[in-house]
Amino acid sequence: MESKFHLLSIGQNFEWEGKHYVKTTPLIATQVPEGGQKFMPRAALVKILGTENAPIPAIEPPATLDSAIVRSAINRYHQRCVQVSSSDAQQDRSVVAQVQSELERLYRDLLIELKL
Repeated sequence: MESKFHLLSIGQNFEWEGKHYVKTTPLIATQVPEGGQKFMPRAALVKILGTENAPIPAIEPPATLDSAIVRSAINRYHQRCVQVSSSDAQQDRSVVAQVQSELERLYRDLLIELKL
C-alpha cells in the first residue's frame, strides 16, 4: 500500500527509494537497520511496510532550556550588537542613535515574545 509521507504515523515503517525507514518525527525518517536520519518531503510517495520485524528507534524528548541562561545569552548578544553599531567613529551620531534605538526595541520585543 502506498501513502504520502506526511500521512504516516510516528513509528510507522515504510520503504522509499528502495530503502527501509521508520517515521521518527513529522519531518524525519530513520533508516532501518543502518540508522541515519533523512529529512523527508511531505509529499513523498512511500510504500507502507509491516512492523513485525522492525525496531522503533527511541525518540529523545526535546531539550529544555534554562530561562536564566537564555536571557544571559540574549543580553550578551544585544550588548555586542550595540557595541558594533557604535564602533565606527566616522558614523553620523544621529544614525547610530537610530540604530541603537531600533536594537533596543527589537530586544525588548524578543524578551516579551520569549516571556523572559
